Amino acid sequence: MDVDVVYTWVNGNDPAWRTKKEKRLRELGYNVPETANHDSRFIQHDELKYSLRSLYRFSPWIRKVYIVTDNQIPSWFDVKNDWVKIVDHTEIFEDHSALPTFNSNAIETRLHRIPGLSENYLYFNDDFFLGRPCAKRDFFSKDGKPFVFIEKRNLFTSVGKCKQQNDRVKNRNEYKAGLTNSRLLVESLTGKYCKVIISHGVQTFTKSYVNMISKLFELDYTKTTMSPFRTFRDVQSFSLHHFYTLVTGNSVLRRTPEIRSRKHFIQNIISRCSKYLYKYIVLDSKLLESYIANLKKYDHFMFCINDDNNAPEEAYKIVTKFLHDFYPDKSPAEL
Repeated sequence: MDVDVVYTWVNGNDPAWRTKKEKRLRELGYNVPETANHDSRFIQHDELKYSLRSLYRFSPWIRKVYIVTDNQIPSWFDVKNDWVKIVDHTEIFEDHSALPTFNSNAIETRLHRIPGLSENYLYFNDDFFLGRPCAKRDFFSKDGKPFVFIEKRNLFTSVGKCKQQNDRVKNRNEYKAGLTNSRLLVESLTGKYCKVIISHGVQTFTKSYVNMISKLFELDYTKTTMSPFRTFRDVQSFSLHHFYTLVTGNSVLRRTPEIRSRKHFIQNIISRCSKYLYKYIVLDSKLLESYIANLKKYDHFMFCINDDNNAPEEAYKIVTKFLHDFYPDKSPAEL
């Protein structure tokens, strides 16, 4: 079984890209909410370089890596390498009137259109990292079903309670709205409401199912594809894939426990033994250094170090040093 990896990446520091974004905003003629247009959504600190190092070190069986960008190439990238390929938005958006786009939801609806992409593939954000050696069977079952990594299964929470909780948070930001929209669409088609909380980490796909789901929800896919910035009407293609395949029995749940604060002592002991130990870290966390220490101490399956609107410069220094020390060896994609 061949497995490829897809990244989406943007260099929000690029003056040409910023000019393009400002022009797009003027053309729209309306104000885009800060939640969909804050600099933290687009800024980068070479996380991609270290994410690729984690991939090369811990999953050398990956066949090909694709980095989807808007006419950008990282300064450290070796264009002559044959392991990682840059894919421009124009290669996957058939309707170029949707471009330029600054909506990750829109870009994600087109990832399965990458020429040459394998049937089984993984989707990474540039702030996702592998923390231990991984095999294909960490992501796909023996019969090829994708694993869906979750934080909570909500076994003992009723559908009604879950819907109430999702209704309360769906207006907080466009991301929460996209999750709720996707749950309801799957329920409207299958009669089943998927209650799981998806981990913010590596996403696993089968292309044939993505193709099928994009046709089942074609109108919603198209509306999202054509939205240049995130909106509260968007769907999340990865959520649609995961929710649909779960309720139809075509994917497999994998729980990703986290090491939490000391008051969860017993649970933490159990979590440390998990094959799928996971951590989601926000850069402005007061416990950042403690979380980093745990990443060094325990073998994490995967982790995410997410940027934040209010992250101090010192946090970036701490994380960059950690990533450089943890992944000292270059990948083939680097000069």
